[in-house]
Amino acid sequence: MNHRMLILSSISNSLYTVAVQGLALATLLPAEFGIFSLVYLFFGLSLSFSHSTLIDVWVRSPKVAWAEYGSVLFWLSTAISWLGFAVALTVSSSVIEAAFIGLGLGAGVYRNGARFYSARSLKWGRVIAPDIFGLVILLFSFYILSMSQNNFTSVLVAWSLSLAISAASSKRAIITNPKGMQAWLSRHKKLIKPLWLDSSLLDISVILTPIMMSAFMSAASFGLYRSISSAALPVRLLLSPLRPNISSLSPDFLLRGKHLTAVVGTGALVALGISLVLVGISVLGVLPESILPKVADYAIPAGIFAFGTLISNVYYISARSHANLRSVNLGRVVETILMVAGPVIGLIFNGISGAIWAFAICAALTGASWLYILLRENHHPKY
Repeated sequence: MNHRMLILSSISNSLYTVAVQGLALATLLPAEFGIFSLVYLFFGLSLSFSHSTLIDVWVRSPKVAWAEYGSVLFWLSTAISWLGFAVALTVSSSVIEAAFIGLGLGAGVYRNGARFYSARSLKWGRVIAPDIFGLVILLFSFYILSMSQNNFTSVLVAWSLSLAISAASSKRAIITNPKGMQAWLSRHKKLIKPLWLDSSLLDISVILTPIMMSAFMSAASFGLYRSISSAALPVRLLLSPLRPNISSLSPDFLLRGKHLTAVVGTGALVALGISLVLVGISVLGVLPESILPKVADYAIPAGIFAFGTLISNVYYISARSHANLRSVNLGRVVETILMVAGPVIGLIFNGISGAIWAFAICAALTGASWLYILLRENHHPKY
């Protein structure tokens, strides 16, 4: 029964994720996609912070009741929502768009934390139903809005509303005094500090570096650069709903010969599939006004990036949940050096094409480095 529900939860999450990124890829021009990518980068930064502050701390520490977890999650989400609104106001000429950005960030953080808790607790109703509600609201809102608004506004508002509905239908927090947040930070600071360090290194390479590079590219070029990451959507579809389950598997299990072969083989098949689909888009001339035909010009690096992303994510999740935090931080330093230096050097010497190829190759090297670190920590000399 649990395996069946796990599959259903993976499907529901995948459908929602496909819908969000699919709408953006299929309807936004390169420049619009670049702007939406910046919003999504800040969303990723918010999720990363919530994992280091709450979710991954909960995984490593003795389990606490939902009353405490949910209250901390609520106040953390609220703070991120207001901060996102304030930052958006500084760069957006529309107060309404800034408000929807803030709403989307806060609701997304709450939904992610509540979904993780429910999945680990095997409460599948609170996992699957909010995914479906979010998907319905996303598609319906986009359809209605697109009749009177431009595609960028339609995608942004539909994304925000869908997360708000998904969060509202998730496990409800028992809200207590906001000082409970301070108590949580104080009680778990020995775990939070190294997790923050790890996340900070991740954020530098995955989020802050692209934001910095956007200052040296046109919006259209930045949209193309970030679309290579979006082309790895199947990997995120596969891994995102499985993260609670991967984190519960022992490194020894994941490093056994047949399981290691399965992970690497899956990565190779997904990479090949992505490259072939992009080539097909180019040959058939699908959605010529969107960003997809330009992404198809980089079908090979898109596949390489997807492969590296799958390998690095599986073994990073395992390391973050089970390995010595010094090893985790070492792996993150290596990843940061690769993912910061590589694309920047590529951009300097060969423009957008150099940045994309370096981005893909360094992602593959990152995957290899996480696998090596986990193998070394678990003493598997046979590999």
